[in-house]
Amino acid sequence: MPRIRENNNLLELTYKGPTTELMEDRKQFWKPEVNINFNSSAEEMKKMLEYLGFTEVARVNKKRKKFILGKQEVVFDEIERLGSFIE
Repeated sequence: MPRIRENNNLLELTYKGPTTELMEDRKQFWKPEVNINFNSSAEEMKKMLEYLGFTEVARVNKKRKKFILGKQEVVFDEIERLGSFIE
């Protein structure tokens, strides 16, 4: 599923492929991700995805705080209307 992300006024088109049966069997909860940075507006990126046949499903507004200790990274997400999450 493609996503348009905005972070610090930078736009990024992100794509993660579908979950396969093998992933489900292995209980693999991560997927490879492709990120492409754009200089266009979010509206132009949305139009491109619509022309390719995608439709908007949801908008997610998230605030993220990242903490690093040694090689470990902990991320706290505050997602509007959904709550708080740790990754």
